[in-house]
Amino acid sequence: VQDQLDLDDETRQLARRIEEQEIDVLHMHWGKDLPLATLAKRLSRRPVRLVYSRQMALTRPKRDLYHRWLYGVVDRYVTISRRLRDDAQRFLPMPADQIQLLYYGVAAAPPHDDAVCAQFLNQAGMPASDFKIGLFGRIERGKGQHVLVSAVAELIRRGHAAQAALVGHVMDQDYFDGLTRQIASAGLSERVRYLGFHDNPPAVMGCFDVVVLASEAETFGLVLIEAMRAGTAVIGTDAGGVPEIITHEHTGLLVPPGDAGALADALQRLITEPGLRERLAAAGKTDADARFSEEAHFRDLLTIFGAPV
Repeated sequence: VQDQLDLDDETRQLARRIEEQEIDVLHMHWGKDLPLATLAKRLSRRPVRLVYSRQMALTRPKRDLYHRWLYGVVDRYVTISRRLRDDAQRFLPMPADQIQLLYYGVAAAPPHDDAVCAQFLNQAGMPASDFKIGLFGRIERGKGQHVLVSAVAELIRRGHAAQAALVGHVMDQDYFDGLTRQIASAGLSERVRYLGFHDNPPAVMGCFDVVVLASEAETFGLVLIEAMRAGTAVIGTDAGGVPEIITHEHTGLLVPPGDAGALADALQRLITEPGLRERLAAAGKTDADARFSEEAHFRDLLTIFGAPV
């Protein structure tokens, strides 16, 4: 009962805000806000356009009477990948033309600066002469840092001088502790380093020879676009929305999720074939600059909002 009273109060407040501030577009991102947004739109005396951007996977049909009522009020449903768009068309009670794909946009990376990279690599304890691998992401099992550690161990066994850096917040302390033990037991303490959180990853992505996304599944994979726009070669898992970012053998390499051997093979190719690495990096940057620019994203978003561009 209290939850319903809270929702009623929030609905009235939002409806008043829409009217008082003459709001034209209500843009939401979280499914739990859909009842609030829907009720506020219906209650407001001012017409307002309701846009729902979805970043997370859909797992089940939502075509019952309640969801038909909710989604019947949504003017535009925006997805960040083709796979998510296809799922929405299959699961949601909305016309296909109201479900629209809009990729994330990423700001252009800062120009490459040799001095910045030299300082960063020196502080990280990574010899500039070694092959340098970066993995940027939250430290948790789903991001696959343990897969990269196993791949680096295999590269060392094959005689390659490789270094890897793990960058990101520790979200799962138990996983991080296990990762630390894995690194130590493999004798990789001087080869795989945890660098903590970095507040501007694109500024240092260009310091690496390759950026890897080793996740079990990603709805999209924004870190890959950041690396591509920084001019760095990328390897990603062939799952989720990642294949929409990387065209295998053209703008990067795809490997099966959880397969350390396949990741080691892909990394070895970039180590032994510098021409391939340079070609992938150049093609990746050209493609990401064209398809995933921040400017194009906001221009298309304004069109979705119904605003003049």
